[in-house]
Amino acid sequence: MADETAENSSTRIIAVAHLKGGTGKTTTVCALAASLTALETNQKSGLKVCVIDLDPQGACSLHLGGEGPFQVGAYDAVISGKALKETSCKTQIDHCDLVPATPRLVLSEMDLASRSMSFDALATHLKNPSHGYDVILIDCPSGFGMISTMVMTIADLVVIPTPPVFFAVRALRETISYLNRLRRDASVFAAIVLTLFEADSSLHTMMAKKVRRDWGDLVVPTEIPREDSVEQAAMESKLLLRQFPGTASARAYEKLAGSLAFRLGLIDREPVPDVSVPPKLKEKPQVDAPPEADPPKLVVPEKRPTPESEKQTQATPEPEPVGKRPVAENLTPVKKDLAAPPTGGLPKFMKGLIVFMLVVVTTIVIYAAIQADMLAWVMLIYLILILIFFPILVFLLV
Repeated sequence: MADETAENSSTRIIAVAHLKGGTGKTTTVCALAASLTALETNQKSGLKVCVIDLDPQGACSLHLGGEGPFQVGAYDAVISGKALKETSCKTQIDHCDLVPATPRLVLSEMDLASRSMSFDALATHLKNPSHGYDVILIDCPSGFGMISTMVMTIADLVVIPTPPVFFAVRALRETISYLNRLRRDASVFAAIVLTLFEADSSLHTMMAKKVRRDWGDLVVPTEIPREDSVEQAAMESKLLLRQFPGTASARAYEKLAGSLAFRLGLIDREPVPDVSVPPKLKEKPQVDAPPEADPPKLVVPEKRPTPESEKQTQATPEPEPVGKRPVAENLTPVKKDLAAPPTGGLPKFMKGLIVFMLVVVTTIVIYAAIQADMLAWVMLIYLILILIFFPILVFLLV
């Protein structure tokens, strides 16, 4: 009976989840809530939306409902099973209610472990026709806890906001793998949305192509550009579509809401993706720049010669080019007035006289020693001649 009630209900559950934090889940939930309520359908002019904030941080509740803490909210609606009408409050969006985050959500994982709650019972409870909602948007916390697992299992569509950066794309693969383990039809009920996209970034463009190549039809054609207006609207706790209705990110979220509504069967025709280039990304017309003027030349004043330099220039004739002179004249002449380096320090006549006297004296001494039969003296004289006189003779004769 529970399964039939959930299947026959016209309420659609959209869970916004990602393994990694900081991917734009809360901004996507708030922007989709405002866009879906203003979406034109065949039956009525807008959809009745309910936002359930399951993130203990409560950023979505702060953005839509104001300051907390709230006494009743998401814990009572999901864990305790209270009716959405009893736990919801009005928001600044027409036809949109909020089931806010409460402090007890911190204990939701422990409480779910001790409770025997089935997925079918939760789906039947949320899709109860008495609530009167067309779409239930659920902001899931980062990671894959028990409460996120239950919501992703019963959801009709799981939206995965993913910035085109390495760590987010890596966590995207883990998210899709986890969804495939939960339900075999993950290729049907999952929708990847590229958020915080910068068109002028080559890295973002490359990563976006990789995501589309890997996941194909799971990736929504609309990309959410990164703009300061999104941060400013969140900082002021105001809606992006109401505060900055004409920005590229606001128009992208409107297109995204139409694409998701078409996937869920809420509208008959999918909106055409906005392929127009945002104003800030349009190429500026090239204007012929005036020709650059030549840089002014540096004028160096001529140095006036001094009287001494004038005399020197007049006295010194210009040398003849080396290539035109004879080879013999190219050699550097040796100055004739320079004396040759001394070889012995004495004239040749004095050297010859000293050598002659040394030889005569040596001969007389040796002869006298031999006549006196003084062989020891002869040997001493020869030793003296070898050690002293012969070097002197060589020095004098050179």
